[in-house]
Amino acid sequence: MVLRSRQATLTERAYEHIRAKLVSGELAPGTRLVNRAIAKEIGASAIPVREAISRLISEGMVEYVPSAGAFVRERSPQELSDMFDLREALEPMAAAKATEHISDHEVEELQSIVDDWREMVRGLRHRPEGHLSASQMDRWQDNERRFAQVLIDAARNGLLSKMARELLVVGQVFDAQRSEPAALTPAAAEGRARAHDILLQGLRARDPAKMRELMLAHIKKERETVVSPSRRPGPGRNDRRR
Repeated sequence: MVLRSRQATLTERAYEHIRAKLVSGELAPGTRLVNRAIAKEIGASAIPVREAISRLISEGMVEYVPSAGAFVRERSPQELSDMFDLREALEPMAAAKATEHISDHEVEELQSIVDDWREMVRGLRHRPEGHLSASQMDRWQDNERRFAQVLIDAARNGLLSKMARELLVVGQVFDAQRSEPAALTPAAAEGRARAHDILLQGLRARDPAKMRELMLAHIKKERETVVSPSRRPGPGRNDRRR
Protein backbone atom coordinates (compact mmCIF):
# COMPACT_ATOMS: atom_id res chain seq x y z
CA MET A 1 0.00 0.00 0.00
CA VAL A 2 2.83 2.37 0.92
CA LEU A 3 4.68 1.44 -2.28
CA ARG A 4 1.59 2.15 -4.38
CA SER A 5 1.13 5.53 -2.68
CA ARG A 6 4.77 6.43 -3.29
CA GLN A 7 4.40 5.40 -6.94
CA ALA A 8 1.37 7.67 -7.30
CA THR A 9 3.30 10.57 -5.76
CA LEU A 10 6.21 10.06 -8.17
CA THR A 11 3.81 9.89 -11.11
CA GLU A 12 2.20 13.15 -10.04
CA ARG A 13 5.62 14.76 -9.66
CA ALA A 14 6.62 13.58 -13.13
CA TYR A 15 3.33 14.85 -14.56
CA GLU A 16 3.69 18.31 -13.00
CA HIS A 17 7.35 18.48 -14.09
CA ILE A 18 6.57 17.71 -17.73
CA ARG A 19 3.46 19.87 -17.83
CA ALA A 20 5.35 22.87 -16.44
CA LYS A 21 7.88 22.50 -19.24
CA LEU A 22 5.09 22.28 -21.80
CA VAL A 23 3.30 25.37 -20.52
CA SER A 24 6.52 27.41 -20.30
CA GLY A 25 7.49 26.49 -23.85
CA GLU A 26 10.69 24.77 -22.75
CA LEU A 27 9.44 21.66 -24.55
CA ALA A 28 8.56 22.92 -28.01
CA PRO A 29 6.03 21.28 -30.34
CA GLY A 30 7.55 18.23 -31.99
CA THR A 31 9.99 17.52 -29.15
CA ARG A 32 10.36 13.83 -28.30
CA LEU A 33 9.90 12.97 -24.62
CA VAL A 34 12.70 10.70 -23.43
CA ASN A 35 11.65 8.70 -20.37
CA ARG A 36 15.12 8.13 -18.96
CA ALA A 37 16.16 11.77 -19.31
CA ILE A 38 13.01 13.01 -17.55
CA ALA A 39 13.35 10.34 -14.85
CA LYS A 40 16.89 11.55 -14.17
CA GLU A 41 15.67 15.16 -13.88
CA ILE A 42 13.18 14.31 -11.13
CA GLY A 43 15.19 11.54 -9.48
CA ALA A 44 12.79 8.69 -10.21
CA SER A 45 12.54 5.55 -12.29
CA ALA A 46 11.11 5.47 -15.80
CA ILE A 47 7.84 3.88 -14.62
CA PRO A 48 6.19 7.02 -13.11
CA VAL A 49 7.44 9.05 -16.07
CA ARG A 50 5.80 6.61 -18.48
CA GLU A 51 2.55 6.84 -16.51
CA ALA A 52 2.72 10.65 -16.49
CA ILE A 53 3.27 10.73 -20.25
CA SER A 54 0.28 8.41 -20.73
CA ARG A 55 -1.83 10.90 -18.79
CA LEU A 56 -0.59 13.78 -20.93
CA ILE A 57 -1.42 11.78 -24.05
CA SER A 58 -4.97 11.25 -22.80
CA GLU A 59 -5.26 15.01 -22.15
CA GLY A 60 -4.17 15.81 -25.70
CA MET A 61 -0.94 17.62 -24.88
CA VAL A 62 1.33 14.81 -26.02
CA GLU A 63 0.88 12.31 -28.84
CA TYR A 64 2.23 8.79 -29.22
CA VAL A 65 3.70 7.80 -32.58
CA PRO A 66 4.15 4.02 -33.04
CA SER A 67 7.80 2.98 -33.34
CA ALA A 68 8.91 6.55 -32.65
CA GLY A 69 7.76 7.48 -29.14
CA ALA A 70 5.88 10.29 -27.43
CA PHE A 71 6.08 13.82 -28.82
CA VAL A 72 4.82 17.23 -27.77
CA ARG A 73 1.79 17.81 -29.93
CA GLU A 74 1.98 20.36 -32.67
CA ARG A 75 -0.98 22.65 -32.93
CA SER A 76 -2.99 22.97 -36.11
CA PRO A 77 -5.27 25.87 -37.09
CA GLN A 78 -8.27 23.55 -36.85
CA GLU A 79 -7.35 22.34 -33.35
CA LEU A 80 -6.94 25.91 -32.15
CA SER A 81 -10.26 26.89 -33.70
CA ASP A 82 -11.96 23.91 -32.02
CA MET A 83 -10.39 24.85 -28.70
CA PHE A 84 -11.69 28.40 -28.94
CA ASP A 85 -15.16 27.08 -29.81
CA LEU A 86 -15.15 25.22 -26.52
CA ARG A 87 -13.72 28.17 -24.60
CA GLU A 88 -16.48 30.41 -25.98
CA ALA A 89 -19.04 27.92 -24.68
CA LEU A 90 -17.55 27.30 -21.22
CA GLU A 91 -15.71 30.38 -20.01
CA PRO A 92 -18.51 32.95 -20.40
CA MET A 93 -20.70 30.61 -18.34
CA ALA A 94 -18.00 30.34 -15.69
CA ALA A 95 -17.49 34.10 -15.67
CA ALA A 96 -21.21 34.75 -15.25
CA LYS A 97 -21.38 32.32 -12.33
CA ALA A 98 -18.29 33.92 -10.81
CA THR A 99 -20.12 37.25 -10.43
CA GLU A 100 -22.55 35.50 -8.10
CA HIS A 101 -20.01 33.71 -5.93
CA ILE A 102 -16.63 35.47 -6.07
CA SER A 103 -15.34 36.57 -2.69
CA ASP A 104 -13.84 39.93 -1.79
CA HIS A 105 -10.51 38.17 -1.22
CA GLU A 106 -10.56 36.77 -4.77
CA VAL A 107 -11.42 40.17 -6.20
CA GLU A 108 -8.48 41.65 -4.31
CA GLU A 109 -6.19 38.93 -5.66
CA LEU A 110 -7.26 39.70 -9.22
CA GLN A 111 -6.70 43.40 -8.56
CA SER A 112 -3.16 42.70 -7.35
CA ILE A 113 -2.46 40.79 -10.57
CA VAL A 114 -3.72 43.69 -12.70
CA ASP A 115 -1.63 46.10 -10.62
CA ASP A 116 1.45 43.94 -11.20
CA TRP A 117 0.83 44.01 -14.95
CA ARG A 118 0.46 47.78 -14.87
CA GLU A 119 3.78 48.06 -13.05
CA MET A 120 5.47 45.91 -15.70
CA VAL A 121 3.92 47.96 -18.49
CA ARG A 122 5.26 51.17 -16.96
CA GLY A 123 8.74 49.66 -16.68
CA LEU A 124 8.52 48.29 -20.20
CA ARG A 125 8.34 51.77 -21.68
CA HIS A 126 11.88 52.43 -20.44
CA ARG A 127 13.47 49.16 -21.54
CA PRO A 128 15.86 49.67 -24.50
CA GLU A 129 14.96 46.21 -25.83
CA GLY A 130 11.35 47.28 -26.24
CA HIS A 131 9.96 44.10 -24.68
CA LEU A 132 9.93 42.09 -21.46
CA SER A 133 12.91 40.08 -20.27
CA ALA A 134 12.60 36.29 -20.10
CA SER A 135 12.06 36.39 -16.32
CA GLN A 136 9.43 39.13 -16.67
CA MET A 137 7.68 37.08 -19.35
CA ASP A 138 7.53 34.15 -16.94
CA ARG A 139 6.05 36.46 -14.32
CA TRP A 140 3.51 37.79 -16.82
CA GLN A 141 2.45 34.28 -17.84
CA ASP A 142 2.19 33.14 -14.23
CA ASN A 143 -0.14 36.09 -13.63
CA GLU A 144 -2.28 35.18 -16.64
CA ARG A 145 -2.64 31.59 -15.46
CA ARG A 146 -3.49 32.69 -11.93
CA PHE A 147 -6.03 35.28 -13.11
CA ALA A 148 -7.82 32.66 -15.20
CA GLN A 149 -7.77 30.08 -12.42
CA VAL A 150 -9.15 32.44 -9.78
CA LEU A 151 -11.95 33.60 -12.08
CA ILE A 152 -12.93 30.09 -13.14
CA ASP A 153 -12.77 28.66 -9.61
CA ALA A 154 -14.97 31.52 -8.40
CA ALA A 155 -17.83 29.95 -10.40
CA ARG A 156 -18.01 27.34 -7.59
CA ASN A 157 -18.84 24.61 -10.11
CA GLY A 158 -16.33 21.79 -9.85
CA LEU A 159 -17.06 20.12 -13.19
CA LEU A 160 -17.14 23.40 -15.08
CA SER A 161 -13.88 24.51 -13.46
CA LYS A 162 -12.17 21.22 -14.33
CA MET A 163 -13.17 21.41 -18.00
CA ALA A 164 -12.33 25.09 -18.39
CA ARG A 165 -8.95 24.77 -16.67
CA GLU A 166 -7.97 21.81 -18.86
CA LEU A 167 -8.76 23.89 -21.94
CA LEU A 168 -6.65 26.75 -20.62
CA VAL A 169 -3.66 24.47 -20.10
CA VAL A 170 -3.96 23.00 -23.60
CA GLY A 171 -4.17 26.52 -25.01
CA GLN A 172 -1.04 27.58 -23.16
CA VAL A 173 0.85 24.58 -24.53
CA PHE A 174 -0.31 25.15 -28.09
CA ASP A 175 0.43 28.87 -28.10
CA ALA A 176 4.19 28.76 -28.70
CA GLN A 177 4.40 32.52 -29.06
CA ARG A 178 3.51 33.00 -25.39
CA SER A 179 7.06 32.01 -24.46
CA GLU A 180 8.69 34.68 -26.65
CA PRO A 181 9.39 37.88 -24.67
CA ALA A 182 9.78 39.89 -27.89
CA ALA A 183 6.10 39.28 -28.65
CA LEU A 184 5.02 41.40 -25.68
CA THR A 185 5.72 44.93 -26.87
CA PRO A 186 4.54 47.93 -24.81
CA ALA A 187 1.37 48.20 -26.92
CA ALA A 188 0.62 44.48 -26.69
CA ALA A 189 1.28 44.41 -22.94
CA GLU A 190 -0.91 47.44 -22.35
CA GLY A 191 -3.70 45.85 -24.38
CA ARG A 192 -3.57 42.59 -22.46
CA ALA A 193 -3.48 44.34 -19.08
CA ARG A 194 -6.42 46.54 -20.07
CA ALA A 195 -8.42 43.52 -21.30
CA HIS A 196 -8.06 41.79 -17.94
CA ASP A 197 -8.88 44.98 -16.08
CA ILE A 198 -12.16 45.14 -18.01
CA LEU A 199 -12.96 41.60 -16.87
CA LEU A 200 -12.15 42.55 -13.29
CA GLN A 201 -14.49 45.54 -13.43
CA GLY A 202 -17.18 43.26 -14.79
CA LEU A 203 -16.76 40.98 -11.79
CA ARG A 204 -16.97 43.95 -9.44
CA ALA A 205 -20.26 45.00 -11.08
CA ARG A 206 -21.76 41.59 -10.18
CA ASP A 207 -23.84 41.52 -13.37
CA PRO A 208 -23.92 37.92 -14.74
CA ALA A 209 -25.32 38.83 -18.17
CA LYS A 210 -22.80 41.64 -18.69
CA MET A 211 -19.92 39.46 -17.48
CA ARG A 212 -20.89 36.71 -19.90
CA GLU A 213 -20.80 39.28 -22.70
CA LEU A 214 -17.42 40.65 -21.61
CA MET A 215 -15.81 37.22 -21.38
CA LEU A 216 -17.13 36.19 -24.77
CA ALA A 217 -15.71 39.36 -26.32
CA HIS A 218 -12.39 38.73 -24.54
CA ILE A 219 -12.09 35.20 -25.94
CA LYS A 220 -13.12 36.28 -29.45
CA LYS A 221 -10.41 38.95 -29.39
CA GLU A 222 -7.87 36.38 -28.27
CA ARG A 223 -9.01 34.06 -31.07
CA GLU A 224 -8.33 36.81 -33.61
CA THR A 225 -4.79 37.16 -32.25
CA VAL A 226 -3.94 33.47 -31.97
CA VAL A 227 -5.85 31.84 -34.83
CA SER A 228 -4.52 34.02 -37.62
CA PRO A 229 -3.69 33.15 -41.23
CA SER A 230 -0.43 35.06 -40.83
CA ARG A 231 0.78 32.71 -38.13
CA ARG A 232 2.38 29.58 -39.45
CA PRO A 233 3.42 26.54 -37.42
CA GLY A 234 7.13 26.07 -36.86
CA PRO A 235 9.19 23.09 -38.02
CA GLY A 236 7.14 19.92 -38.21
CA ARG A 237 7.63 16.90 -36.02
CA ASN A 238 9.13 14.94 -38.90
CA ASP A 239 11.72 17.67 -39.41
CA ARG A 240 12.74 17.41 -35.75
CA ARG A 241 13.30 13.67 -35.98
CA ARG A 242 15.92 13.94 -38.72
